[in-house]
Amino acid sequence: MKRLSEERVRRIEEETCLECREHFTVDWGLVERVSEGTTVIRGEGRVRNIPPILKFPESFYHMCPKCRWKKFGYSDIYDAIAYLLAEAKRSNYKHIKLKKDDLRAVGLDKTDLDAIQALEARYCVSSS
Repeated sequence: MKRLSEERVRRIEEETCLECREHFTVDWGLVERVSEGTTVIRGEGRVRNIPPILKFPESFYHMCPKCRWKKFGYSDIYDAIAYLLAEAKRSNYKHIKLKKDDLRAVGLDKTDLDAIQALEARYCVSSS
């Protein structure tokens, strides 16, 4: 089980794209945090399951950013999360319940949040 206070583990590995055979890197620690359900223990005997933030097919994580963009419309995990946060702020997308607290809850650190915030600003500007 994972705890809220658990430090972010970065497991960066080089992969070969399934589509174009180009080499790229993947942070498998980030992939696990956002794409797998997380069990959080708070106090004695209290267990809360946090649903995964992203649900992409496994192939998403085995493609380079260019191929991901062509096939899924997102170049990486940060890009997808930033889009969801920007959409959650719009009045007609109130069914998206993702908040920055959810990102902190799964263990994303300041570096991750800063990168996501920069991309989110781009989505907010491009859609206004």
